Amino acid sequence: MEKMMRKVYIMLFILLPIIFVNYTSVFAMILQYDGQTYEYTAQPVKLRVNGETVSTDMPPIILNDRTLVPARDVFEKLGAKVNWDEKYKQVYVTYANKVIILTINNKTAYINGITSELDVPAKIINDKTMIPVAFVAKGIGFNVSWNEKTRVVSIQDKNMVVVDDSKVVLGYATYYYDGDKTSYNSMVNNKDVLDEVITHTYTVDGLGNLTGLIPTNQIDFAKANNINLKASVTNQFDSEVAKKLLESTENRSKLINNILVQMKKYGYSGICIDIENVYAYDREYMTRFMKELYETLSPIGYLVTIDLPAKTYDNKTAAWQGAFDYEGLAPYADQFVIMAYDEHYPQGTAGSVASAGWVEKVVKYAISIIPEDKILLGVAAYGYDWSTSGTRSYTISKAYSVAAKYGATINWDTVSKSQYYEYTDEKGIKHKVWFENEKSLAAKLDIVNDYDLKGISIWALGYETQAYMDEIENQDWS
Repeated sequence: MEKMMRKVYIMLFILLPIIFVNYTSVFAMILQYDGQTYEYTAQPVKLRVNGETVSTDMPPIILNDRTLVPARDVFEKLGAKVNWDEKYKQVYVTYANKVIILTINNKTAYINGITSELDVPAKIINDKTMIPVAFVAKGIGFNVSWNEKTRVVSIQDKNMVVVDDSKVVLGYATYYYDGDKTSYNSMVNNKDVLDEVITHTYTVDGLGNLTGLIPTNQIDFAKANNINLKASVTNQFDSEVAKKLLESTENRSKLINNILVQMKKYGYSGICIDIENVYAYDREYMTRFMKELYETLSPIGYLVTIDLPAKTYDNKTAAWQGAFDYEGLAPYADQFVIMAYDEHYPQGTAGSVASAGWVEKVVKYAISIIPEDKILLGVAAYGYDWSTSGTRSYTISKAYSVAAKYGATINWDTVSKSQYYEYTDEKGIKHKVWFENEKSLAAKLDIVNDYDLKGISIWALGYETQAYMDEIENQDWS
């Protein structure tokens, strides 16, 4: 799956104020309170209540470093009663044996009659009663936490059992010819690290037919070792195949039916859609297909995953990414693999496969649209060798062996947090090699941690070294 990426250019979005269709992507709005009108340009804040993302008509906002949320929308979800006293401009929040009273624009609050001083008082903003979430939630006995990276406020019932939030480690297993054991051997060696495996098995044609070699050894091993097993469907980067498939209701339906047949036959728990290089004008059809697929598979217990091209903003006409509407797709998959690699690709100029700064920008955009607990960060276990005679792809081990052969010094780029080297071959041709390894991987794992993503997805099993997998196994996901 040697992905191509197109260079992207950051553009500024001019956003209309007070549009809350999807406030997670809004970066400017107009706020009206205290008789004044203000432009609010802070990055949006997300809210989680007992582990679930909560959407409100009026989004949370931050004033003087304190997060205010709509009183009724949020606290009634916690089981509290919220009442309003129009005469005294007071809001009452009652939960169990606690009563909190807040007065609009008054920093004095009461918890069971005992006074407390607020940093920021309750306010009426855009006709919504907004109250300081941390003060009230803690006051009625809930835990409250703030993640600065993801800008997520989490409210958790102290008595609620905390679900295991350990990260998912997924690996793609290739099977290019009968008897190919490259990925199988990696599965065997890393069975204690892998939570999920996607077999890179099926190729779809424009009519929805599936073909592919069945990796029975991979399937049997995964089942025997409690590794969650899924299969992938690819169009082999063929835009015309994708066009013919996606634009036809009949062909989409046929593919969905064929996927069901294969999952039942081989005992897969779900499917991964790896349809790439889709024409940008097929954007609506791509979303429609995923909706149809998800609404067919999810009710009967199958999991749906989709591979998404990395991007830092939504360019609807971009050749490589334009067809993938993150917002439109968000409801129609259980997992989203963000393929955050091939920042520099074979047909382009030499450079980092996945620089840490670029990956972080990709993640920031993704989590502004898709819940982070659905996102797996795609990580590469390979590199590229660029020269005037063409570009070659290397596994990590191959990258090291080529460097050794030509006596090249392997360097560490502190900006991209990537390994690279240069050498001249027997014909006098100069080469530039950039590759991923355990050291560059560590920077990506930090991003997964910092942004509280669901986990990682490795392309591909068998390309990695033991040191690479050890970095994952030894990672502190706290």
